[in-house]
Amino acid sequence: MKRNILLILIALLPMVASAYDVEIDEIDGICYNFSENKAEVTSGGAKYSGDVVIPSSVTYNGTTYTVTSIGEEAFVDCEALTSVTIPKGVTNIAKDAFQNCFSLTDVYCFAKDIPETMSDPIVGTFKDTPIEKATLHVPAASVGKYKATSPWSRFGKIVAK
Repeated sequence: MKRNILLILIALLPMVASAYDVEIDEIDGICYNFSENKAEVTSGGAKYSGDVVIPSSVTYNGTTYTVTSIGEEAFVDCEALTSVTIPKGVTNIAKDAFQNCFSLTDVYCFAKDIPETMSDPIVGTFKDTPIEKATLHVPAASVGKYKATSPWSRFGKIVAK
């Protein structure tokens, strides 16, 4: 019995280890996790500040990865973050990604299709961030969708970019 459990654990280990092929601290000031030609923005312990522009893709070790998500707590407690630019390829922004970003005044989201987010103000994507005082800049064709979808609808202003 113990041998069977051990064999099962050994068989599962490669699947767990391959969840992220590479984990690095940063490229051009932004930290990422990489998997299957996709990149996820992460904190990596960084405290982002000022204006952060997330690129649509990054190249690491000769491989180009498309940025498709912003991970859980990626920008948590980045109290000096004033603006963030999210590329159109981002389809998911995890819970608490922008928690406690008290200086955030502008979010530029180029995704025509609204990224999946957590809208709950208690555990949501923008938890404890005063987005009601911030401006959300989105593609002109998508303004109505963002205005009708929480948490995006809670921004103080939603304007066409």
